[in-house]
Amino acid sequence: MAGFIEQRFGILRPFAWLDRLGALVARELTPSARKIRIALRISMIVTIAIGLDASCHVNTQLGAVIVWILAGAGPMMSIRKALAWQIAVMLALITAVVTARAFAETPWLMLPFVFVWISFSTYVGATRKLGAGVLVIQVVCLIIFYGVVFSPGEIGWNAAASFAGSVIAFGVIVLFDNWLWPDPGEPILMKSLGASVARARSQLLWASNFFLAGESVPRPPLPAPTSDLPAHMALLDQALAEGASEHRRAMLLAAITRAARIRLEHDGPRRNSKSGRGDRRCARRDLPQPSGAHCYRRGRASSRHADACTPGDGQSGRTRD
Repeated sequence: MAGFIEQRFGILRPFAWLDRLGALVARELTPSARKIRIALRISMIVTIAIGLDASCHVNTQLGAVIVWILAGAGPMMSIRKALAWQIAVMLALITAVVTARAFAETPWLMLPFVFVWISFSTYVGATRKLGAGVLVIQVVCLIIFYGVVFSPGEIGWNAAASFAGSVIAFGVIVLFDNWLWPDPGEPILMKSLGASVARARSQLLWASNFFLAGESVPRPPLPAPTSDLPAHMALLDQALAEGASEHRRAMLLAAITRAARIRLEHDGPRRNSKSGRGDRRCARRDLPQPSGAHCYRRGRASSRHADACTPGDGQSGRTRD
């Protein structure tokens, strides 16, 4: 595929990367069945959780925020993990109420404390890959620290409402992730790998037709500026968090690596090529030439190919013009 796609980055197309960016944005924004299904699932989860908050008279808007944080992020949540996070939220609320009372009269000390606490929790959550639960703890703690400054008499009610909202949010998420509408990461990863390989195949066929047919086939587009590898690795982490075994992890990682190598082998020559449509002879010279032994075997197998190879020293063979 090397050397047959023209890339005019000069005067004719000074902003060729805009075409690639536009194609990428169009592909990402194209509606699909999966995107519609994810949007419907998240909307249903949030609607039910907000309705439960209103029915239980949870006087806080934080419940909806917590549901939005948990609904579309991270792996499927088990009952054990939900209970662990709920206990962590309870302990964080207790600590936030005590420390907010202690720093209520000295806000100049509260700001450094909040800065250190948010920075430390963010670092721990990122290094340990704790997911969206850390963000929930940060949000409820910030609400307590904010409320103690402007409404110190409501700090207890705010903490109770935040706890109730988190209970409803975790409960609804557990119901949907385990029974009502589960959406595990491993099937999503397999479908994404299949779509990536199918896209590479269609682009390869298009490029081959362009190389062989010439002017009758339009020039294939430039490769996308981004790769599917980060998304595949994120789905792999999600599958591992949902309980995939080490053997299954090795198989999925091998499939991801193979798909990434296919994309690199397919897009690399097209991205690095500088020759145009008229330099097809140079492109053919860039293609790997058959060895003499290979030509000899082909000549013995079929007399039609005997004249196509010149006997050599076994190092390289050349095609007669």
